[in-house]
Amino acid sequence: IIKALRKEGIHPQILAPHMGVVKTEEGQELMIDGTLEGNPSLLVDAVIVPDGDQALEVLMKDGNAIYHLRQAYKHLKAIGLPGQSAQMLEAADLPRDEDDQGLICEGDADKTVKKLIEAMKNHRVWDREEKTAEIAA
Repeated sequence: IIKALRKEGIHPQILAPHMGVVKTEEGQELMIDGTLEGNPSLLVDAVIVPDGDQALEVLMKDGNAIYHLRQAYKHLKAIGLPGQSAQMLEAADLPRDEDDQGLICEGDADKTVKKLIEAMKNHRVWDREEKTAEIAA
């Protein structure tokens, strides 16, 4: 995901519940750029939630991660949810709206990234604005 974003000239940041490093399921260590609590989604152009059992187990129990996703949705950001990470929508009490062009729930990370990049070109998901009026974030 990071390589694909950088190839398009996008500067991804890895946000996590803590500073330091996180290990991927393949054992690779990734440096954290900031915490979810200290970097609200309004500071980024889009959000992509990592797939994987270990990542989801941590994120679905983290109030800051859930709030970050709710904020991204409320602020009309493009959101990528590859594979099983779409479970975060339920954890954040957000709708899984198939018509939302900025809510990308694909099984494949490569497809998710491609659609996320296209959604980012619109800057915001303006069609979502009316739906967010009752969402607290």
